[in-house]
Amino acid sequence: MTTAILKGFLTPMVQDTVNFVNATLLAGERGIRVAEARARSDEYVNLLTVKAVANGTVNSVAGTIFGRKELRVVKINNFRLELAPQGKFIVIHNNDKPGAIGSIGTLLGTHQVNISQMRVGQQEDGDKTMIYFRTDNPIPDPVMQELRRLPLIIDVMAFEL
Repeated sequence: MTTAILKGFLTPMVQDTVNFVNATLLAGERGIRVAEARARSDEYVNLLTVKAVANGTVNSVAGTIFGRKELRVVKINNFRLELAPQGKFIVIHNNDKPGAIGSIGTLLGTHQVNISQMRVGQQEDGDKTMIYFRTDNPIPDPVMQELRRLPLIIDVMAFEL
């Protein structure tokens, strides 16, 4: 499992072909240290958590399988959610106040961006949320910049899984 995660992590970052044979070697060449630990989860039968540390910042993603094949991301950093890991996404970190989702949806609709799915991840013990929008197409940079300027928005990023 660790090798598969390294392969997925490294593939978009390196020009070399990354495979299950060379993923660990390529990670080591780039100064990436890997540690694997096992722990029980009270909430899930099977839960995999991946943590990445860079420049003192820790980011984590936890995932599980529902049924036999339904992959789900269930936590990103301190934000709980349920998200199928496939497609194009915009992730918006914002202050949890009325009007945030409405202003984002209005802006995206104005630019003819179709939202095929939305999930809100509530921060544990906090006043922030992460909103995950699955979209049909990548979001143009000017629209991303407009999103960043909206009130209540802390950060915006786009990615594809």
